[in-house]
Amino acid sequence: MALTKKQQQILDAILFLIRRGGPPTVREVGDLVGLRSPATVSKHLNALKEAGIITINGKSRGIRIANQELLNSLLEENSSEKEDQETASSESGFSGNIIQTHFRSIAGEASEGLPIVGAIAAGHPIAAREVDFTDSCDGSHPHLAIDPHMFSGSGDLVAMKIEGDSMVEAGILEGDYVILRRQETVENGEIAAIFIEGEGTLKRLYWDSDVDSNELHSIRLEAENQNFDSMTITEENRKGVVVFGKYVGLVRGELRVL
Repeated sequence: MALTKKQQQILDAILFLIRRGGPPTVREVGDLVGLRSPATVSKHLNALKEAGIITINGKSRGIRIANQELLNSLLEENSSEKEDQETASSESGFSGNIIQTHFRSIAGEASEGLPIVGAIAAGHPIAAREVDFTDSCDGSHPHLAIDPHMFSGSGDLVAMKIEGDSMVEAGILEGDYVILRRQETVENGEIAAIFIEGEGTLKRLYWDSDVDSNELHSIRLEAENQNFDSMTITEENRKGVVVFGKYVGLVRGELRVL
């Protein structure tokens, strides 16, 4: 089935949002392509579903690429397009490769890049290796030649290389560099780099608390891969958990390291 221009824009938006942090909502897709009506967005989503490209399970973030092989193929195809393809404004929609435009490389100096502070597991936690995580921007680490301004918000941004495949359904693959904004807490359901007694992992984090007292009881870490179980850190073990940073994007492919 050949996609219409708007259907392709919707698909591009889904891929972009997956790269930014996981399955999107209907509203997020609509905002990105300039459609204010959820019903109109849903019509295009249903067309993509009928074409076998996506699935929709009825949850708020229930939009998924139909299967992992297709997701990998679409992300690879999207990432391999030329950087100079135009991105139109959200008022008129967009064309070309929005992901590659958003995550484009730069040829600037090392100070303009992002420090690579080590590897992070997308799987079972791994020990921190050869990294002083408290001094991520002291100039001692290699840098990716990536413009930090390409990523959302401000703050102390760093890069870490992914090892493992527990986050593949969020579009995060082994060998990717995830971009993290250093911060000590994240909102419920956001993807973050977490250290558990010195071992790091990238997961979607949930704070489980008592509904009545709002008292925090445990922390739950969820993978984006159905083959991985949840990880629950009980109240008595919470002190061994440190949020290193919030996931704000990723880069993939042949990258210049400064």
